[in-house]
Amino acid sequence: MKYRIHIHIDVDARNQQQAVEWAGKIGELLKHPMTRMSIEGEGIRLAGGDGRPVVYQPQPELGP
Repeated sequence: MKYRIHIHIDVDARNQQQAVEWAGKIGELLKHPMTRMSIEGEGIRLAGGDGRPVVYQPQPELGP
């Protein structure tokens, strides 16, 4: 049976453009074979061949 694990990452970017760029880089890191090998080396079985990570559009954090 497959399960989806959602991950939330906060970054301190200068602006929205940099945050979007970093989101793309994080998405590529999650697809990288060495990253996948590290995850699988911990005994975590990734489903779906390439893992198909989804990195969503960054949103600014709204403070009080």
